[in-house]
Amino acid sequence: MQTIPQAHGGIEWFVQDGVAHLTLARPEKANALDMPAALALAQAIDELIKAQPRVIVIGAQGPIFCAGGDIESFVAAGPQLEKLVSDLLAILLPAYLKLASASCPVLSVVSGPLGGAGIGLGLVADVVIASTQMKLRTGYAAIGLSPDVGASYFLAKRVGAMRAQRWLMLSTPISAEECLQAGAIDALYAPDALQA
Repeated sequence: MQTIPQAHGGIEWFVQDGVAHLTLARPEKANALDMPAALALAQAIDELIKAQPRVIVIGAQGPIFCAGGDIESFVAAGPQLEKLVSDLLAILLPAYLKLASASCPVLSVVSGPLGGAGIGLGLVADVVIASTQMKLRTGYAAIGLSPDVGASYFLAKRVGAMRAQRWLMLSTPISAEECLQAGAIDALYAPDALQA
């Protein structure tokens, strides 16, 4: 099965030979999720799941997998920030749930650092492989926010509640090796070997 490649809001997706590809494509913005990206991501997930692929592969362009929510758009929202965050959550939470409930395996290819909302997207998968250059930083506590978009759920599911709580509260970078040892990711590869 083939689908026509789509690209909207910094998200790219297509299905080729039964493999669904979902790619964050805003490397100039650290693949952060703003409203257009969130809408496109939800659309992509819907379309890919409806295509009934054998597997869904989540990836990203550039050196950062996903920095989380787009802080620039949060600042620009000014007094409308609460509404913006609420609207983003209303779009992303059901989309992540659809990925988590997909009837086929989901693979995340974490090519670099991830944080915030990127944690939920990276860890929603059944199998998570990562570059040795990846690191995880929850970031929420550092800017006075509570964890959202599946970050606390998927992190706790993979590393246990107490470790997840510590990582979320301290908001310090967690190395690729520590992520592997804790079970946050399943395998590490050198950056030039990851895509293969």
